[in-house]
Amino acid sequence: MSDEYSRYPTKTVRGLLIIIISSFIIVRSHLDMVTIIVRMRMLHVLVVMYYVISSPSVYCEQCQGTCQIGRVQGLKFADCFNRDLPRVPQCLPGGIEILDLSRNRIREINEDDLSSYSYLEILYLADNALIEINEHALEYLTSLHTVDLASTSLYKIPSSLFSLPVLRKLLLGGIKNPSMVHDIEEASPVTSPLIYLDLSNDKLWRLPILGEVPTSLQSARIHRYQWLTSRHVKYTPFNCQHFGVECTNEVPIHDLNIFNSCRRLHETQQAQIYKKKLLTNVGISMGTILLFLLIVLYFIVRRHRKQKKKTQEQAQKQRKEAIDDLL
Repeated sequence: MSDEYSRYPTKTVRGLLIIIISSFIIVRSHLDMVTIIVRMRMLHVLVVMYYVISSPSVYCEQCQGTCQIGRVQGLKFADCFNRDLPRVPQCLPGGIEILDLSRNRIREINEDDLSSYSYLEILYLADNALIEINEHALEYLTSLHTVDLASTSLYKIPSSLFSLPVLRKLLLGGIKNPSMVHDIEEASPVTSPLIYLDLSNDKLWRLPILGEVPTSLQSARIHRYQWLTSRHVKYTPFNCQHFGVECTNEVPIHDLNIFNSCRRLHETQQAQIYKKKLLTNVGISMGTILLFLLIVLYFIVRRHRKQKKKTQEQAQKQRKEAIDDLL
Protein backbone atom coordinates (compact mmCIF):
# COMPACT_ATOMS: atom_id res chain seq x y z
CA MET A 1 0.00 0.00 0.00
CA SER A 2 1.25 3.47 -0.90
CA ASP A 3 2.50 5.79 1.80
CA GLU A 4 0.12 8.55 0.68
CA TYR A 5 -2.76 6.51 2.13
CA SER A 6 -1.20 6.47 5.60
CA ARG A 7 -2.29 10.06 6.10
CA TYR A 8 -5.76 9.50 4.72
CA PRO A 9 -7.39 8.07 7.91
CA THR A 10 -6.42 11.22 9.79
CA LYS A 11 -8.15 13.31 7.13
CA THR A 12 -11.14 10.96 7.41
CA VAL A 13 -11.42 11.47 11.16
CA ARG A 14 -11.21 15.22 10.72
CA GLY A 15 -13.97 15.16 8.11
CA LEU A 16 -16.16 12.92 10.25
CA LEU A 17 -15.84 15.24 13.23
CA ILE A 18 -17.06 18.12 11.08
CA ILE A 19 -19.97 15.98 9.88
CA ILE A 20 -20.92 14.98 13.45
CA ILE A 21 -20.95 18.59 14.62
CA SER A 22 -23.07 19.62 11.62
CA SER A 23 -25.50 16.75 12.22
CA PHE A 24 -25.75 17.64 15.89
CA ILE A 25 -26.67 21.23 15.01
CA ILE A 26 -29.28 20.08 12.47
CA VAL A 27 -30.94 17.60 14.83
CA ARG A 28 -30.91 19.95 17.81
CA SER A 29 -32.58 22.73 15.82
CA HIS A 30 -36.35 22.86 16.25
CA LEU A 31 -37.38 21.60 12.84
CA ASP A 32 -39.95 19.12 11.64
CA MET A 33 -38.87 15.63 10.58
CA VAL A 34 -39.22 16.33 6.84
CA THR A 35 -36.83 19.29 7.03
CA ILE A 36 -34.35 17.27 9.10
CA ILE A 37 -34.40 14.42 6.55
CA VAL A 38 -33.86 16.86 3.65
CA ARG A 39 -30.93 18.52 5.41
CA MET A 40 -29.41 15.16 6.33
CA ARG A 41 -29.55 14.15 2.67
CA MET A 42 -27.84 17.40 1.71
CA LEU A 43 -25.17 16.65 4.32
CA HIS A 44 -24.75 13.18 2.80
CA VAL A 45 -24.10 14.77 -0.61
CA LEU A 46 -21.51 17.07 0.98
CA VAL A 47 -19.82 14.04 2.58
CA VAL A 48 -19.54 12.29 -0.79
CA MET A 49 -18.12 15.44 -2.38
CA TYR A 50 -15.62 15.77 0.49
CA TYR A 51 -14.26 12.27 -0.02
CA VAL A 52 -14.12 12.63 -3.81
CA ILE A 53 -12.17 15.90 -3.59
CA SER A 54 -9.87 14.94 -0.73
CA SER A 55 -9.30 11.29 -1.59
CA PRO A 56 -5.64 10.43 -2.29
CA SER A 57 -6.46 8.84 -5.64
CA VAL A 58 -7.60 12.19 -7.06
CA TYR A 59 -5.07 14.42 -5.35
CA CYS A 60 -2.13 12.11 -5.92
CA GLU A 61 -2.93 11.71 -9.60
CA GLN A 62 -2.32 15.46 -9.96
CA CYS A 63 0.76 15.32 -7.75
CA GLN A 64 2.29 12.36 -9.57
CA GLY A 65 1.80 14.20 -12.84
CA THR A 66 4.35 16.72 -11.58
CA CYS A 67 7.11 14.14 -11.02
CA GLN A 68 8.08 11.21 -13.20
CA ILE A 69 8.25 7.81 -11.51
CA GLY A 70 10.61 5.14 -12.80
CA ARG A 71 13.49 2.86 -11.88
CA VAL A 72 17.24 3.46 -11.95
CA GLN A 73 19.47 0.42 -11.44
CA GLY A 74 16.58 -1.40 -9.81
CA LEU A 75 15.76 1.45 -7.40
CA LYS A 76 12.41 3.25 -7.46
CA PHE A 77 13.11 6.79 -8.65
CA ALA A 78 11.03 9.99 -8.45
CA ASP A 79 12.29 12.63 -10.87
CA CYS A 80 11.09 16.04 -9.62
CA PHE A 81 13.99 17.95 -11.16
CA ASN A 82 13.23 21.56 -12.15
CA ARG A 83 9.47 21.32 -11.53
CA ASP A 84 9.13 24.71 -9.80
CA LEU A 85 8.06 22.98 -6.57
CA PRO A 86 7.75 25.25 -3.51
CA ARG A 87 7.85 22.33 -1.05
CA VAL A 88 8.51 18.60 -0.80
CA PRO A 89 5.62 16.71 -2.51
CA GLN A 90 3.66 14.61 -0.03
CA CYS A 91 1.79 12.16 -2.25
CA LEU A 92 4.36 10.30 -4.31
CA PRO A 93 3.98 6.50 -4.45
CA GLY A 94 5.29 4.45 -1.58
CA GLY A 95 8.72 2.86 -1.59
CA ILE A 96 10.57 5.74 -3.27
CA GLU A 97 14.32 5.06 -2.94
CA ILE A 98 15.76 7.93 -5.00
CA LEU A 99 14.20 11.40 -4.82
CA ASP A 100 15.53 14.18 -7.05
CA LEU A 101 14.26 17.60 -5.93
CA SER A 102 17.10 19.57 -7.48
CA ARG A 103 16.54 23.04 -8.98
CA ASN A 104 13.19 23.87 -7.40
CA ARG A 105 11.91 26.64 -5.12
CA ILE A 106 12.02 24.72 -1.85
CA ARG A 107 12.96 27.09 0.99
CA GLU A 108 12.62 24.84 4.04
CA ILE A 109 12.13 21.23 5.02
CA ASN A 110 9.91 20.71 8.04
CA GLU A 111 10.03 17.81 10.47
CA ASP A 112 7.41 15.66 8.72
CA ASP A 113 8.11 16.60 5.09
CA LEU A 114 10.15 13.44 4.44
CA SER A 115 8.48 11.10 6.93
CA SER A 116 6.45 9.40 4.17
CA TYR A 117 9.62 8.35 2.34
CA SER A 118 11.29 6.13 4.91
CA TYR A 119 12.89 3.94 2.20
CA LEU A 120 14.93 6.79 0.71
CA GLU A 121 18.54 5.93 -0.11
CA ILE A 122 19.53 8.94 -2.24
CA LEU A 123 18.22 12.49 -1.81
CA TYR A 124 19.05 15.36 -4.19
CA LEU A 125 18.25 18.90 -2.98
CA ALA A 126 20.89 20.86 -4.89
CA ASP A 127 20.18 24.26 -6.48
CA ASN A 128 17.26 25.14 -4.23
CA ALA A 129 16.66 28.33 -2.26
CA LEU A 130 16.90 26.10 0.80
CA ILE A 131 17.61 28.03 4.00
CA GLU A 132 16.57 25.60 6.73
CA ILE A 133 16.31 21.87 7.38
CA ASN A 134 14.62 20.83 10.61
CA GLU A 135 16.96 18.90 12.88
CA HIS A 136 14.50 15.99 13.06
CA ALA A 137 13.51 15.95 9.37
CA LEU A 138 16.08 13.27 8.48
CA GLU A 139 15.65 10.99 11.50
CA TYR A 140 13.15 8.79 9.64
CA LEU A 141 15.59 8.13 6.78
CA THR A 142 17.62 5.28 8.22
CA SER A 143 18.50 3.92 4.75
CA LEU A 144 19.83 7.23 3.38
CA HIS A 145 23.42 6.89 2.12
CA THR A 146 23.75 9.90 -0.25
CA VAL A 147 22.62 13.51 0.29
CA ASP A 148 23.24 16.37 -2.14
CA LEU A 149 22.78 19.86 -0.64
CA ALA A 150 25.15 21.65 -3.00
CA SER A 151 24.48 25.25 -4.06
CA THR A 152 21.81 25.90 -1.45
CA SER A 153 21.48 28.77 1.02
CA LEU A 154 21.48 26.83 4.26
CA TYR A 155 22.24 29.12 7.17
CA LYS A 156 22.90 26.08 9.40
CA ILE A 157 24.01 22.56 8.55
CA PRO A 158 21.77 20.17 10.57
CA SER A 159 23.87 18.10 12.96
CA SER A 160 21.55 15.12 12.46
CA LEU A 161 23.15 14.64 9.03
CA PHE A 162 26.31 13.36 10.65
CA SER A 163 24.52 10.74 12.73
CA LEU A 164 22.61 8.98 9.94
CA PRO A 165 23.45 5.27 10.29
CA VAL A 166 24.45 4.51 6.67
CA LEU A 167 25.30 7.95 5.22
CA ARG A 168 28.42 7.57 3.07
CA LYS A 169 28.30 10.52 0.67
CA LEU A 170 27.49 14.12 1.61
CA LEU A 171 27.72 17.02 -0.87
CA LEU A 172 27.87 20.50 0.67
CA GLY A 173 29.75 22.30 -2.09
CA GLY A 174 28.82 25.82 -3.06
CA ILE A 175 26.96 26.66 0.15
CA LYS A 176 27.64 30.34 0.88
CA ASN A 177 27.60 29.89 4.62
CA PRO A 178 30.52 31.39 6.56
CA SER A 179 29.67 29.30 9.63
CA MET A 180 29.57 25.98 7.76
CA VAL A 181 32.85 24.79 9.26
CA HIS A 182 31.60 25.66 12.75
CA ASP A 183 28.29 23.83 12.16
CA ILE A 184 30.12 20.68 11.05
CA GLU A 185 32.46 20.78 14.03
CA GLU A 186 29.48 21.20 16.36
CA ALA A 187 28.10 17.91 15.03
CA SER A 188 31.20 15.95 16.04
CA PRO A 189 31.80 13.21 16.87
CA VAL A 190 30.68 12.02 13.45
CA THR A 191 28.97 8.63 13.72
CA SER A 192 27.95 8.30 10.06
CA PRO A 193 30.25 6.06 7.98
CA LEU A 194 31.23 8.92 5.63
CA ILE A 195 33.66 8.12 2.83
CA TYR A 196 33.02 11.21 0.67
CA LEU A 197 32.46 14.76 1.91
CA ASP A 198 32.32 17.62 -0.61
CA LEU A 199 33.07 21.03 0.94
CA SER A 200 34.12 22.79 -2.26
CA ASN A 201 33.72 26.50 -1.61
CA ASP A 202 35.92 29.43 -2.56
CA LYS A 203 34.95 31.15 0.72
CA LEU A 204 36.21 28.30 2.87
CA TRP A 205 39.30 29.35 4.80
CA ARG A 206 39.91 26.15 6.78
CA LEU A 207 38.78 22.56 6.86
CA PRO A 208 36.60 21.37 9.75
CA ILE A 209 38.01 19.13 12.45
CA LEU A 210 35.79 16.07 12.31
CA GLY A 211 37.41 14.04 15.06
CA GLU A 212 37.44 10.28 14.69
CA VAL A 213 35.37 9.24 11.69
CA PRO A 214 34.20 5.59 11.49
CA THR A 215 35.58 5.24 7.93
CA SER A 216 38.57 6.52 5.97
CA LEU A 217 37.38 9.96 4.85
CA GLN A 218 39.90 11.40 2.40
CA SER A 219 40.44 15.15 2.05
CA ALA A 220 43.31 15.19 -0.44
CA ARG A 221 41.30 16.49 -3.39
CA ILE A 222 41.30 20.24 -2.96
CA HIS A 223 41.46 21.30 -6.61
CA ARG A 224 38.24 23.30 -6.19
CA TYR A 225 39.50 25.26 -3.20
CA GLN A 226 40.71 28.32 -5.08
CA TRP A 227 41.85 30.16 -1.97
CA LEU A 228 43.97 27.23 -0.80
CA THR A 229 45.37 26.22 -4.16
CA SER A 230 46.38 29.79 -5.00
CA ARG A 231 48.52 29.77 -1.84
CA HIS A 232 50.13 26.42 -2.71
CA VAL A 233 48.85 24.69 0.40
CA LYS A 234 50.29 21.21 0.75
CA TYR A 235 48.91 18.37 2.81
CA THR A 236 51.02 15.83 4.63
CA PRO A 237 49.35 12.45 4.19
CA PHE A 238 48.59 10.46 7.30
CA ASN A 239 51.24 7.78 7.66
CA CYS A 240 49.55 4.60 8.79
CA GLN A 241 52.24 1.93 9.14
CA HIS A 242 49.85 -0.89 10.00
CA PHE A 243 47.11 -0.17 7.51
CA GLY A 244 47.83 -3.19 5.36
CA VAL A 245 48.03 -5.47 8.39
CA GLU A 246 45.10 -4.37 10.53
CA CYS A 247 42.80 -2.78 7.94
CA THR A 248 42.25 -5.33 5.20
CA ASN A 249 39.02 -3.64 4.05
CA GLU A 250 37.37 -7.03 4.06
CA VAL A 251 34.12 -7.58 5.90
CA PRO A 252 33.78 -11.07 7.36
CA ILE A 253 30.90 -13.15 6.02
CA HIS A 254 29.63 -13.58 9.57
CA ASP A 255 29.30 -9.80 9.97
CA LEU A 256 27.56 -9.51 6.60
CA ASN A 257 25.07 -12.18 7.64
CA ILE A 258 24.40 -10.32 10.88
CA PHE A 259 23.94 -7.06 8.98
CA ASN A 260 21.50 -8.63 6.51
CA SER A 261 19.51 -10.28 9.29
CA CYS A 262 19.34 -6.98 11.19
CA ARG A 263 18.17 -5.18 8.06
CA ARG A 264 15.45 -7.76 7.43
CA LEU A 265 14.38 -7.48 11.07
CA HIS A 266 14.28 -3.68 10.77
CA GLU A 267 12.12 -3.85 7.62
CA THR A 268 9.77 -6.31 9.33
CA GLN A 269 9.44 -4.04 12.36
CA GLN A 270 8.76 -1.02 10.13
CA ALA A 271 6.05 -2.97 8.29
CA GLN A 272 4.46 -4.00 11.60
CA ILE A 273 4.52 -0.41 12.87
CA TYR A 274 2.87 0.81 9.66
CA LYS A 275 0.23 -1.93 9.83
CA LYS A 276 -0.51 -1.16 13.49
CA LYS A 277 -0.83 2.55 12.74
CA LEU A 278 -3.13 1.89 9.80
CA LEU A 279 -5.35 -0.44 11.85
CA THR A 280 -5.51 2.14 14.65
CA ASN A 281 -6.59 4.87 12.25
CA VAL A 282 -9.18 2.61 10.62
CA GLY A 283 -10.49 1.66 14.08
CA ILE A 284 -10.78 5.32 15.04
CA SER A 285 -12.62 6.05 11.80
CA MET A 286 -15.08 3.18 12.31
CA GLY A 287 -15.62 4.18 15.94
CA THR A 288 -16.28 7.76 14.89
CA ILE A 289 -18.83 6.62 12.29
CA LEU A 290 -20.58 4.41 14.86
CA LEU A 291 -20.66 7.26 17.37
CA PHE A 292 -22.10 9.55 14.72
CA LEU A 293 -24.88 7.08 13.91
CA LEU A 294 -25.70 6.57 17.60
CA ILE A 295 -25.91 10.32 18.20
CA VAL A 296 -28.21 10.83 15.21
CA LEU A 297 -30.38 7.86 16.25
CA TYR A 298 -30.58 9.12 19.84
CA PHE A 299 -31.82 12.57 18.85
CA ILE A 300 -34.28 11.18 16.29
CA VAL A 301 -35.80 8.83 18.89
CA ARG A 302 -35.84 11.60 21.46
CA ARG A 303 -37.62 14.00 19.09
CA HIS A 304 -40.08 11.27 18.11
CA ARG A 305 -40.91 10.61 21.77
CA LYS A 306 -41.40 14.30 22.44
CA GLN A 307 -43.76 14.63 19.48
CA LYS A 308 -45.65 11.50 20.55
CA LYS A 309 -45.95 12.78 24.10
CA LYS A 310 -47.09 16.17 22.85
CA THR A 311 -49.69 14.51 20.61
CA GLN A 312 -50.98 12.42 23.52
CA GLU A 313 -51.21 15.48 25.76
CA GLN A 314 -53.14 17.36 23.06
CA ALA A 315 -55.49 14.38 22.61
CA GLN A 316 -56.09 14.19 26.37
CA LYS A 317 -56.71 17.91 26.47
CA GLN A 318 -59.22 17.68 23.62
CA ARG A 319 -61.02 14.77 25.30
CA LYS A 320 -61.12 16.69 28.55
CA GLU A 321 -62.55 19.74 26.77
CA ALA A 322 -65.13 17.56 25.03
CA ILE A 323 -66.20 16.04 28.35
CA ASP A 324 -66.43 19.49 29.92
CA ASP A 325 -68.61 20.66 27.03
CA LEU A 326 -70.94 17.70 27.48
CA LEU A 327 -71.25 18.40 31.18
